[in-house]
Amino acid sequence: MKNIMMRILNFFMNFKLLKYLLKRPSWSSNVRIVEWYKIFIASIWVLYLALEIEQFKRFTLPIYKFVSNSNCLKDIISILYVNRVIILLALTIPTILFWFLDIIFKKVSYKKLDPELFPEYDLDDHPYQTRLVEFLNSSDSIHNVFWLDGSWGSGKTFFIKTFFENQIYKKKEIYYISCFGIKTREQAEKILINEIEKQSTLGNLDFIPLVGGVFKWFFKTVGTDLMKRDSIIIFDDFERVSYAETSDNSSDYNDLLGYIDYLSENKRFKIIVILNLKEIGAAQKLIYSKFKLNLNKMVSAEEVVDNILKKSKLRDDVFGKMLSLIFKIYYVDIGERVVEEKNKDSKLSLREFQKLLEELSNITDNNEKADYIIKWMNGWEETDSILVLFFECYMYFYGIDKYDKLFESDGYFHFEMLAKIVDFNIEDLIAISYGLSNVDGKLYNKKKAYLSQLLSCLWKIGLRNLFLSEKTKKVFYSKYDHSSYEIEERLVEIYYDVLDKNIKDDYRINNIEKLEDPEYQNFIKKYLLLESKGQITINQISLDKLIQ
Repeated sequence: MKNIMMRILNFFMNFKLLKYLLKRPSWSSNVRIVEWYKIFIASIWVLYLALEIEQFKRFTLPIYKFVSNSNCLKDIISILYVNRVIILLALTIPTILFWFLDIIFKKVSYKKLDPELFPEYDLDDHPYQTRLVEFLNSSDSIHNVFWLDGSWGSGKTFFIKTFFENQIYKKKEIYYISCFGIKTREQAEKILINEIEKQSTLGNLDFIPLVGGVFKWFFKTVGTDLMKRDSIIIFDDFERVSYAETSDNSSDYNDLLGYIDYLSENKRFKIIVILNLKEIGAAQKLIYSKFKLNLNKMVSAEEVVDNILKKSKLRDDVFGKMLSLIFKIYYVDIGERVVEEKNKDSKLSLREFQKLLEELSNITDNNEKADYIIKWMNGWEETDSILVLFFECYMYFYGIDKYDKLFESDGYFHFEMLAKIVDFNIEDLIAISYGLSNVDGKLYNKKKAYLSQLLSCLWKIGLRNLFLSEKTKKVFYSKYDHSSYEIEERLVEIYYDVLDKNIKDDYRINNIEKLEDPEYQNFIKKYLLLESKGQITINQISLDKLIQ
Protein backbone atom coordinates (compact mmCIF):
# COMPACT_ATOMS: atom_id res chain seq x y z
CA MET A 1 0.00 0.00 0.00
CA LYS A 2 2.77 2.41 1.00
CA ASN A 3 4.71 1.64 -2.20
CA ILE A 4 1.66 2.35 -4.33
CA MET A 5 1.07 5.67 -2.56
CA MET A 6 4.72 6.63 -3.03
CA ARG A 7 4.54 5.84 -6.76
CA ILE A 8 1.42 7.98 -7.14
CA LEU A 9 3.12 10.82 -5.23
CA ASN A 10 6.26 10.61 -7.40
CA PHE A 11 4.09 10.69 -10.55
CA PHE A 12 2.35 13.89 -9.53
CA MET A 13 5.63 15.44 -8.38
CA ASN A 14 6.74 15.52 -12.02
CA PHE A 15 4.32 18.40 -12.63
CA LYS A 16 6.02 21.76 -11.92
CA LEU A 17 3.08 23.42 -10.17
CA LEU A 18 2.42 20.41 -7.97
CA LYS A 19 6.14 20.06 -7.32
CA TYR A 20 6.17 23.67 -6.10
CA LEU A 21 3.08 23.20 -3.92
CA LEU A 22 4.27 19.89 -2.49
CA LYS A 23 7.78 21.09 -1.71
CA ARG A 24 8.89 22.35 1.68
CA PRO A 25 10.05 26.00 1.52
CA SER A 26 12.56 25.25 4.25
CA TRP A 27 14.12 22.16 5.81
CA SER A 28 12.02 22.40 8.99
CA SER A 29 8.61 23.30 7.53
CA ASN A 30 5.67 21.40 6.07
CA VAL A 31 4.92 21.38 2.36
CA ARG A 32 3.70 24.73 1.03
CA ILE A 33 0.10 23.79 0.33
CA VAL A 34 -0.35 22.40 3.85
CA GLU A 35 1.26 25.45 5.47
CA TRP A 36 -0.85 27.85 3.40
CA TYR A 37 -4.09 26.00 4.04
CA LYS A 38 -3.46 25.75 7.80
CA ILE A 39 -2.87 29.51 7.97
CA PHE A 40 -5.93 30.16 5.79
CA ILE A 41 -8.34 27.98 7.78
CA ALA A 42 -7.00 29.29 11.09
CA SER A 43 -7.48 32.86 9.86
CA ILE A 44 -11.08 32.09 8.90
CA TRP A 45 -11.82 30.58 12.32
CA VAL A 46 -10.22 33.52 14.13
CA LEU A 47 -12.18 35.95 11.98
CA TYR A 48 -15.44 34.04 12.65
CA LEU A 49 -14.88 34.10 16.43
CA ALA A 50 -13.73 37.73 16.38
CA LEU A 51 -16.90 38.82 14.62
CA GLU A 52 -18.85 37.61 17.63
CA ILE A 53 -17.03 40.19 19.77
CA GLU A 54 -18.64 43.65 19.88
CA GLN A 55 -15.33 45.50 20.19
CA PHE A 56 -13.98 43.81 17.05
CA LYS A 57 -17.18 44.61 15.18
CA ARG A 58 -16.75 48.30 16.01
CA PHE A 59 -13.13 48.07 14.84
CA THR A 60 -14.13 46.60 11.46
CA LEU A 61 -17.17 48.86 10.93
CA PRO A 62 -15.23 51.66 9.14
CA ILE A 63 -13.71 49.06 6.79
CA TYR A 64 -17.17 47.67 6.02
CA LYS A 65 -18.53 51.17 5.30
CA PHE A 66 -15.65 51.84 2.93
CA VAL A 67 -16.18 48.55 1.07
CA SER A 68 -19.94 49.16 0.94
CA ASN A 69 -19.37 51.91 -1.66
CA SER A 70 -19.08 49.06 -4.15
CA ASN A 71 -22.41 47.26 -4.48
CA CYS A 72 -20.72 44.13 -5.81
CA LEU A 73 -18.37 43.79 -2.83
CA LYS A 74 -21.20 44.66 -0.44
CA ASP A 75 -23.33 41.80 -1.81
CA ILE A 76 -20.43 39.33 -1.63
CA ILE A 77 -19.64 40.25 1.98
CA SER A 78 -23.31 39.96 2.91
CA ILE A 79 -23.60 36.48 1.37
CA LEU A 80 -20.38 35.33 3.09
CA TYR A 81 -21.52 36.71 6.45
CA VAL A 82 -24.98 35.14 6.29
CA ASN A 83 -23.60 31.73 5.25
CA ARG A 84 -20.47 31.94 7.41
CA VAL A 85 -21.21 28.81 9.44
CA ILE A 86 -21.82 26.61 6.37
CA ILE A 87 -18.72 27.99 4.59
CA LEU A 88 -16.59 27.46 7.68
CA LEU A 89 -17.70 23.85 8.08
CA ALA A 90 -17.08 23.16 4.37
CA LEU A 91 -13.56 24.59 4.58
CA THR A 92 -12.84 22.56 7.71
CA ILE A 93 -13.52 19.21 6.00
CA PRO A 94 -10.10 19.19 4.20
CA THR A 95 -8.51 19.78 7.60
CA ILE A 96 -10.01 16.50 8.78
CA LEU A 97 -8.64 14.85 5.62
CA PHE A 98 -5.16 16.28 6.36
CA TRP A 99 -5.47 14.90 9.88
CA PHE A 100 -6.14 11.37 8.58
CA LEU A 101 -3.25 11.65 6.10
CA ASP A 102 -1.06 12.87 8.94
CA ILE A 103 -1.86 9.73 10.94
CA ILE A 104 -1.00 7.53 7.94
CA PHE A 105 2.26 9.28 7.10
CA LYS A 106 3.39 9.45 10.72
CA LYS A 107 4.14 5.74 10.36
CA VAL A 108 6.67 6.49 7.62
CA SER A 109 10.19 6.04 8.93
CA TYR A 110 13.12 8.39 8.44
CA LYS A 111 15.30 7.25 5.56
CA LYS A 112 18.95 7.73 4.69
CA LEU A 113 19.72 10.23 1.94
CA ASP A 114 19.92 8.84 -1.58
CA PRO A 115 23.53 7.56 -1.87
CA GLU A 116 23.57 8.45 -5.57
CA LEU A 117 22.80 12.09 -4.81
CA PHE A 118 24.68 12.35 -1.50
CA PRO A 119 27.53 9.78 -1.53
CA GLU A 120 29.59 11.91 0.84
CA TYR A 121 27.21 10.91 3.67
CA ASP A 122 27.06 7.20 2.79
CA LEU A 123 30.27 6.08 4.50
CA ASP A 124 30.96 2.66 5.99
CA ASP A 125 33.87 3.94 8.08
CA HIS A 126 31.81 6.82 9.51
CA PRO A 127 28.19 5.60 9.90
CA TYR A 128 26.87 8.78 11.58
CA GLN A 129 23.95 8.98 9.12
CA THR A 130 22.92 5.38 9.82
CA ARG A 131 22.99 6.07 13.56
CA LEU A 132 20.98 9.27 13.11
CA VAL A 133 18.25 7.33 11.29
CA GLU A 134 18.21 4.68 14.03
CA PHE A 135 18.06 7.40 16.69
CA LEU A 136 15.14 9.23 15.05
CA ASN A 137 13.16 6.06 14.32
CA SER A 138 13.54 4.75 17.85
CA SER A 139 10.29 5.23 19.75
CA ASP A 140 11.92 5.25 23.15
CA SER A 141 15.67 5.57 23.37
CA ILE A 142 17.85 5.42 26.48
CA HIS A 143 20.11 7.88 24.75
CA ASN A 144 17.67 10.65 23.88
CA VAL A 145 20.48 13.00 22.81
CA PHE A 146 22.37 12.57 19.53
CA TRP A 147 25.80 14.24 19.53
CA LEU A 148 27.24 15.09 16.10
CA ASP A 149 30.91 16.00 16.36
CA GLY A 150 33.08 17.43 13.63
CA SER A 151 35.67 20.12 12.93
CA TRP A 152 34.64 23.59 11.79
CA GLY A 153 33.88 23.57 8.08
CA SER A 154 33.09 19.84 7.96
CA GLY A 155 29.47 20.60 6.98
CA LYS A 156 27.67 19.31 10.10
CA THR A 157 24.84 21.86 10.01
CA PHE A 158 24.46 21.52 6.25
CA PHE A 159 24.19 17.74 6.58
CA ILE A 160 21.45 17.96 9.24
CA LYS A 161 19.43 20.47 7.20
CA THR A 162 19.92 18.46 4.01
CA PHE A 163 18.84 15.29 5.80
CA PHE A 164 15.52 16.71 7.03
CA GLU A 165 14.88 18.67 3.84
CA ASN A 166 15.03 15.48 1.77
CA GLN A 167 12.70 13.40 3.93
CA ILE A 168 9.47 12.66 2.10
CA TYR A 169 7.31 13.69 5.01
CA LYS A 170 7.87 15.87 8.03
CA LYS A 171 7.09 13.45 10.85
CA LYS A 172 7.94 15.63 13.81
CA GLU A 173 8.22 19.31 14.61
CA ILE A 174 11.82 20.50 14.28
CA TYR A 175 13.18 23.43 16.28
CA TYR A 176 16.61 24.98 15.76
CA ILE A 177 18.68 26.80 18.41
CA SER A 178 22.06 28.36 17.68
CA CYS A 179 24.18 28.33 20.84
CA PHE A 180 26.43 31.09 19.60
CA GLY A 181 26.50 33.70 22.32
CA ILE A 182 24.00 32.06 24.67
CA LYS A 183 24.93 30.74 28.09
CA THR A 184 21.83 30.47 30.23
CA ARG A 185 18.75 28.30 30.21
CA GLU A 186 16.56 31.40 29.95
CA GLN A 187 18.29 32.51 26.73
CA ALA A 188 17.88 29.09 25.14
CA GLU A 189 14.24 28.85 26.24
CA LYS A 190 13.46 32.28 24.77
CA ILE A 191 14.87 31.21 21.38
CA LEU A 192 12.92 27.95 21.54
CA ILE A 193 9.63 29.75 22.30
CA ASN A 194 10.24 32.09 19.36
CA GLU A 195 10.77 29.02 17.16
CA ILE A 196 7.52 27.47 18.45
CA GLU A 197 5.61 30.68 17.70
CA LYS A 198 7.19 30.99 14.24
CA GLN A 199 6.27 27.44 13.26
CA SER A 200 2.79 27.49 14.79
CA THR A 201 -0.24 28.29 12.68
CA LEU A 202 -1.49 30.70 15.32
CA GLY A 203 1.93 32.32 15.43
CA ASN A 204 1.48 33.30 11.79
CA LEU A 205 -1.69 35.17 12.65
CA ASP A 206 -0.08 37.95 14.66
CA PHE A 207 -0.94 40.35 11.81
CA ILE A 208 -4.61 40.26 12.84
CA PRO A 209 -5.49 43.38 14.87
CA LEU A 210 -6.15 42.94 18.57
CA VAL A 211 -5.96 39.12 18.64
CA GLY A 212 -2.35 39.09 17.35
CA GLY A 213 -1.13 40.46 20.68
CA VAL A 214 -3.13 37.81 22.53
CA PHE A 215 -1.38 35.05 20.55
CA LYS A 216 2.05 36.45 21.42
CA TRP A 217 1.16 36.54 25.12
CA PHE A 218 -0.19 32.99 24.87
CA PHE A 219 3.07 31.58 23.46
CA LYS A 220 5.18 33.32 26.10
CA THR A 221 2.93 31.98 28.87
CA VAL A 222 2.51 28.38 27.72
CA GLY A 223 5.99 27.97 26.16
CA THR A 224 7.31 24.44 25.60
CA ASP A 225 4.06 22.87 26.82
CA LEU A 226 2.77 23.45 23.28
CA MET A 227 5.40 21.12 21.83
CA LYS A 228 4.40 17.64 20.77
CA ARG A 229 6.05 14.61 22.34
CA ASP A 230 9.15 13.43 20.44
CA SER A 231 9.61 16.83 18.82
CA ILE A 232 13.17 17.35 17.61
CA ILE A 233 15.30 20.18 19.01
CA ILE A 234 18.64 20.95 17.38
CA PHE A 235 21.34 22.75 19.37
CA ASP A 236 23.98 24.02 16.92
CA ASP A 237 27.44 25.51 17.58
CA PHE A 238 27.39 24.13 21.11
CA GLU A 239 31.06 24.97 21.62
CA ARG A 240 30.44 28.69 20.98
CA VAL A 241 28.65 29.68 24.17
CA SER A 242 29.28 33.08 25.72
CA TYR A 243 30.37 34.69 22.45
CA ALA A 244 33.69 32.86 22.68
CA GLU A 245 35.21 30.76 19.93
CA THR A 246 36.69 28.48 22.56
CA SER A 247 36.02 28.06 26.25
CA ASP A 248 38.08 26.11 28.78
CA ASN A 249 35.71 26.84 31.63
CA SER A 250 33.34 23.89 32.06
CA SER A 251 30.92 26.03 34.08
CA ASP A 252 30.09 27.95 30.86
CA TYR A 253 28.21 24.88 29.70
CA ASN A 254 26.49 23.88 32.97
CA ASP A 255 23.22 25.74 32.51
CA LEU A 256 22.80 24.78 28.87
CA LEU A 257 23.60 21.11 29.55
CA GLY A 258 21.07 21.14 32.37
CA TYR A 259 18.41 22.47 29.99
CA ILE A 260 19.26 19.80 27.40
CA ASP A 261 18.97 17.14 30.09
CA TYR A 262 15.58 18.54 31.18
CA LEU A 263 14.19 18.59 27.62
CA SER A 264 15.41 15.07 26.84
CA GLU A 265 14.58 13.31 30.11
CA ASN A 266 11.56 15.19 31.48
CA LYS A 267 9.90 16.32 28.25
CA ARG A 268 11.07 13.30 26.21
CA PHE A 269 12.05 15.44 23.23
CA LYS A 270 14.70 14.15 20.86
CA ILE A 271 17.78 16.35 20.98
CA ILE A 272 20.48 16.73 18.35
CA VAL A 273 23.60 18.56 19.53
CA ILE A 274 26.03 19.76 16.83
CA LEU A 275 29.48 20.58 18.18
CA ASN A 276 33.23 20.58 17.72
CA LEU A 277 34.31 18.48 20.68
CA LYS A 278 37.94 19.59 20.48
CA GLU A 279 36.95 23.19 21.19
CA ILE A 280 35.11 22.73 24.50
CA GLY A 281 38.18 21.99 26.62
CA ALA A 282 37.50 20.81 30.17
CA ALA A 283 33.74 20.60 29.48
CA GLN A 284 34.36 17.28 27.72
CA LYS A 285 34.58 15.52 31.10
CA LEU A 286 31.37 17.22 32.23
CA ILE A 287 29.51 16.03 29.15
CA TYR A 288 30.80 12.47 29.47
CA SER A 289 29.86 12.31 33.15
CA LYS A 290 26.41 13.88 32.75
CA PHE A 291 25.31 12.06 29.61
CA LYS A 292 25.62 8.55 28.29
CA LEU A 293 27.26 10.05 25.25
CA ASN A 294 25.85 9.01 21.91
CA LEU A 295 28.80 10.56 20.09
CA ASN A 296 29.04 10.40 16.33
CA LYS A 297 32.03 11.67 14.42
CA MET A 298 31.47 13.44 11.11
CA VAL A 299 34.31 13.96 8.68
CA SER A 300 34.60 16.65 6.02
CA ALA A 301 34.32 15.89 2.30
CA GLU A 302 38.05 16.63 2.03
CA GLU A 303 38.81 13.90 4.60
CA VAL A 304 36.57 11.52 2.65
CA VAL A 305 38.56 12.33 -0.50
CA ASP A 306 41.78 11.44 1.35
CA ASN A 307 40.29 8.15 2.61
CA ILE A 308 39.11 7.20 -0.88
CA LEU A 309 42.59 7.94 -2.28
CA LYS A 310 44.30 5.85 0.44
CA LYS A 311 42.17 2.83 -0.48
CA SER A 312 42.81 3.18 -4.24
CA LYS A 313 45.60 1.86 -6.49
CA LEU A 314 46.85 5.47 -6.87
CA ARG A 315 47.45 6.10 -3.15
CA ASP A 316 51.20 6.67 -3.79
CA ASP A 317 50.81 8.16 -7.28
CA VAL A 318 51.25 11.91 -7.91
CA PHE A 319 48.47 11.89 -10.53
CA GLY A 320 46.07 10.42 -7.96
CA LYS A 321 47.12 13.16 -5.51
CA MET A 322 46.45 15.86 -8.13
CA LEU A 323 42.99 14.48 -8.89
CA SER A 324 42.21 14.48 -5.16
CA LEU A 325 43.36 18.11 -4.89
CA ILE A 326 41.00 19.10 -7.73
CA PHE A 327 38.11 17.49 -5.84
CA LYS A 328 39.14 19.14 -2.59
CA ILE A 329 39.09 22.57 -4.26
CA TYR A 330 35.61 21.78 -5.51
CA TYR A 331 34.27 20.37 -2.24
CA VAL A 332 35.81 22.80 0.26
CA ASP A 333 32.70 25.04 0.17
CA ILE A 334 30.22 22.72 -1.52
CA GLY A 335 27.60 23.33 1.16
CA GLU A 336 27.47 27.07 0.58
CA ARG A 337 27.40 26.74 -3.19
CA VAL A 338 24.59 24.17 -3.12
CA VAL A 339 22.52 26.55 -1.00
CA GLU A 340 23.25 29.49 -3.32
CA GLU A 341 22.73 27.49 -6.52
CA LYS A 342 20.00 25.14 -5.37
CA ASN A 343 18.50 24.65 -8.81
CA LYS A 344 21.76 23.80 -10.55
CA ASP A 345 22.42 20.07 -10.89
CA SER A 346 26.17 20.39 -11.32
CA LYS A 347 27.39 18.61 -8.22
CA LEU A 348 30.19 16.14 -8.85
CA SER A 349 29.79 13.27 -6.43
CA LEU A 350 32.48 11.54 -4.42
CA ARG A 351 31.29 8.30 -5.98
CA GLU A 352 32.37 9.85 -9.26
CA PHE A 353 35.78 10.51 -7.69
CA GLN A 354 36.11 6.80 -6.96
CA LYS A 355 35.23 6.00 -10.55
CA LEU A 356 37.68 8.55 -11.95
CA LEU A 357 40.50 7.19 -9.76
CA GLU A 358 39.83 3.73 -11.16
CA GLU A 359 39.72 5.18 -14.67
CA LEU A 360 43.01 7.03 -14.12
CA SER A 361 44.72 3.92 -12.70
CA ASN A 362 43.99 2.05 -15.96
CA ILE A 363 45.94 4.63 -17.98
CA THR A 364 49.57 3.58 -18.33
CA ASP A 365 50.95 6.43 -20.43
CA ASN A 366 51.98 9.46 -18.34
CA ASN A 367 51.17 11.89 -21.16
CA GLU A 368 47.60 10.57 -21.24
CA LYS A 369 47.45 10.88 -17.45
CA ALA A 370 48.57 14.48 -17.76
CA ASP A 371 45.86 15.22 -20.33
CA TYR A 372 43.33 13.59 -17.99
CA ILE A 373 44.33 15.87 -15.08
CA ILE A 374 44.24 19.01 -17.25
CA LYS A 375 40.77 18.03 -18.45
CA TRP A 376 39.43 17.88 -14.90
CA MET A 377 41.19 21.09 -13.94
CA ASN A 378 39.06 22.77 -16.61
CA GLY A 379 35.80 21.55 -15.13
CA TRP A 380 33.12 19.11 -16.16
CA GLU A 381 29.74 19.58 -17.79
CA GLU A 382 28.17 22.65 -16.09
CA THR A 383 30.67 22.75 -13.24
CA ASP A 384 33.20 25.57 -13.28
CA SER A 385 36.95 25.06 -13.55
CA ILE A 386 39.00 25.06 -10.37
CA LEU A 387 40.33 28.52 -11.30
CA VAL A 388 36.83 29.97 -11.42
CA LEU A 389 36.01 28.23 -8.14
CA PHE A 390 39.03 29.89 -6.58
CA PHE A 391 38.59 33.43 -7.91
CA GLU A 392 34.79 33.54 -7.88
CA CYS A 393 34.67 35.96 -4.95
CA TYR A 394 36.33 38.65 -7.05
CA MET A 395 33.30 39.04 -9.28
CA TYR A 396 31.83 41.00 -6.36
CA PHE A 397 34.94 42.99 -5.68
CA TYR A 398 35.27 46.32 -7.45
CA GLY A 399 38.62 48.08 -7.63
CA ILE A 400 40.91 45.10 -8.18
CA ASP A 401 40.56 43.93 -11.75
CA LYS A 402 43.71 41.83 -12.22
CA TYR A 403 41.81 38.76 -11.04
CA ASP A 404 38.95 39.40 -13.44
CA LYS A 405 41.52 39.66 -16.25
CA LEU A 406 42.99 36.22 -15.61
CA PHE A 407 42.26 35.10 -19.14
CA GLU A 408 42.75 38.47 -20.80
CA SER A 409 45.64 37.14 -22.87
CA ASP A 410 47.34 33.81 -23.47
CA GLY A 411 49.65 33.64 -20.48
CA TYR A 412 52.13 31.28 -18.85
CA PHE A 413 50.03 29.29 -16.39
CA HIS A 414 52.48 28.76 -13.55
CA PHE A 415 53.67 32.36 -13.51
CA GLU A 416 50.18 33.86 -13.66
CA MET A 417 48.79 31.57 -10.98
CA LEU A 418 51.70 31.87 -8.58
CA ALA A 419 51.59 35.65 -8.81
CA LYS A 420 47.92 35.65 -7.92
CA ILE A 421 47.94 32.90 -5.28
CA VAL A 422 50.85 34.28 -3.31
CA ASP A 423 49.33 37.75 -3.51
CA PHE A 424 45.93 36.40 -2.47
CA ASN A 425 44.95 37.72 0.98
CA ILE A 426 41.25 37.19 1.53
CA GLU A 427 41.31 38.75 5.02
CA ASP A 428 42.52 42.09 3.65
CA LEU A 429 39.91 42.03 0.89
CA ILE A 430 37.11 41.22 3.34
CA ALA A 431 38.23 44.08 5.57
CA ILE A 432 38.00 46.69 2.82
CA SER A 433 35.05 45.38 0.81
CA TYR A 434 31.40 45.51 1.86
CA GLY A 435 30.51 43.01 -0.84
CA LEU A 436 32.75 40.33 0.68
CA SER A 437 31.68 40.75 4.31
CA ASN A 438 29.95 37.34 4.35
CA VAL A 439 32.79 35.45 2.65
CA ASP A 440 34.40 32.74 4.79
CA GLY A 441 38.11 33.49 4.69
CA LYS A 442 39.04 30.04 6.04
CA LEU A 443 37.44 28.34 3.05
CA TYR A 444 39.33 30.46 0.55
CA ASN A 445 42.60 29.90 2.40
CA LYS A 446 41.94 26.17 2.11
CA LYS A 447 41.42 26.58 -1.62
CA LYS A 448 44.64 28.56 -1.80
CA ALA A 449 46.58 25.78 -0.06
CA TYR A 450 45.11 23.07 -2.32
CA LEU A 451 45.73 25.05 -5.49
CA SER A 452 49.34 25.78 -4.40
CA GLN A 453 49.90 22.05 -3.84
CA LEU A 454 48.42 21.27 -7.25
CA LEU A 455 50.71 23.79 -8.98
CA SER A 456 53.72 22.30 -7.18
CA CYS A 457 52.78 18.77 -8.26
CA LEU A 458 52.34 19.87 -11.88
CA TRP A 459 55.76 21.49 -11.84
CA LYS A 460 57.53 18.53 -10.22
CA ILE A 461 56.26 15.99 -12.74
CA GLY A 462 57.38 18.17 -15.62
CA LEU A 463 54.02 19.67 -16.68
CA ARG A 464 55.53 23.09 -17.25
CA ASN A 465 54.40 24.06 -20.72
CA LEU A 466 50.95 25.01 -19.46
CA PHE A 467 49.15 28.11 -20.70
CA LEU A 468 45.95 30.06 -20.20
CA SER A 469 43.79 30.39 -23.30
CA GLU A 470 42.06 33.71 -23.91
CA LYS A 471 39.75 32.05 -26.43
CA THR A 472 38.59 28.97 -24.49
CA LYS A 473 39.17 30.31 -20.94
CA LYS A 474 40.93 27.03 -20.14
CA VAL A 475 44.34 25.64 -19.28
CA PHE A 476 46.09 23.81 -22.10
CA TYR A 477 49.40 22.00 -22.67
CA SER A 478 51.66 22.79 -25.60
CA LYS A 479 54.71 20.73 -26.60
CA TYR A 480 56.00 23.44 -28.94
CA ASP A 481 58.79 25.86 -28.11
CA HIS A 482 57.58 28.96 -26.28
CA SER A 483 60.74 30.98 -25.94
CA SER A 484 58.69 34.15 -25.52
CA TYR A 485 57.80 32.89 -22.02
CA GLU A 486 61.41 32.14 -21.07
CA ILE A 487 61.58 34.76 -18.29
CA GLU A 488 58.27 33.60 -16.72
CA GLU A 489 59.41 29.98 -16.72
CA ARG A 490 62.80 30.86 -15.24
CA LEU A 491 61.29 32.93 -12.40
CA VAL A 492 58.90 30.11 -11.56
CA GLU A 493 61.83 27.68 -11.59
CA ILE A 494 63.72 29.91 -9.14
CA TYR A 495 60.59 30.15 -6.95
CA TYR A 496 60.31 26.37 -6.57
CA ASP A 497 64.08 25.90 -6.19
CA VAL A 498 64.03 28.38 -3.30
CA LEU A 499 61.14 26.52 -1.65
CA ASP A 500 62.91 23.18 -2.13
CA LYS A 501 66.24 24.65 -0.95
CA ASN A 502 67.81 23.48 -4.18
CA ILE A 503 69.16 26.72 -5.69
CA LYS A 504 71.28 26.20 -8.80
CA ASP A 505 74.72 27.77 -9.28
CA ASP A 506 73.44 30.02 -12.03
CA TYR A 507 70.28 30.59 -14.08
CA ARG A 508 70.23 31.65 -17.73
CA ILE A 509 67.95 34.17 -19.45
CA ASN A 510 68.66 35.24 -23.04
CA ASN A 511 66.98 38.63 -22.89
CA ILE A 512 67.88 39.58 -19.34
CA GLU A 513 67.11 43.28 -19.98
CA LYS A 514 63.41 42.36 -20.08
CA LEU A 515 63.57 41.74 -16.34
CA GLU A 516 63.08 45.49 -16.01
CA ASP A 517 59.40 44.94 -16.84
CA PRO A 518 57.30 45.96 -13.79
CA GLU A 519 55.48 42.63 -13.76
CA TYR A 520 58.74 40.68 -13.43
CA GLN A 521 60.12 43.14 -10.90
CA ASN A 522 56.99 42.75 -8.80
CA PHE A 523 57.30 38.95 -8.89
CA ILE A 524 60.93 39.06 -7.74
CA LYS A 525 60.26 41.55 -4.94
CA LYS A 526 57.10 39.97 -3.57
CA TYR A 527 57.34 36.26 -4.25
CA LEU A 528 61.02 35.32 -3.89
CA LEU A 529 62.27 35.02 -0.34
CA LEU A 530 64.42 38.04 0.54
CA GLU A 531 67.20 36.04 2.21
CA SER A 532 67.75 34.05 -0.96
CA LYS A 533 68.17 36.94 -3.38
CA GLY A 534 71.86 37.30 -2.65
CA GLN A 535 72.40 33.59 -3.34
CA ILE A 536 70.69 33.63 -6.74
CA THR A 537 72.49 34.66 -9.91
CA ILE A 538 71.13 35.06 -13.41
CA ASN A 539 73.75 35.16 -16.17
CA GLN A 540 76.33 35.48 -13.36
CA ILE A 541 74.62 38.62 -12.04
CA SER A 542 73.32 38.59 -8.46
CA LEU A 543 69.53 38.80 -8.34
CA ASP A 544 69.53 41.61 -5.79
CA LYS A 545 71.43 43.77 -8.33
CA LEU A 546 68.70 43.13 -10.91
CA ILE A 547 66.03 44.56 -8.63
CA GLN A 548 65.15 48.17 -9.43
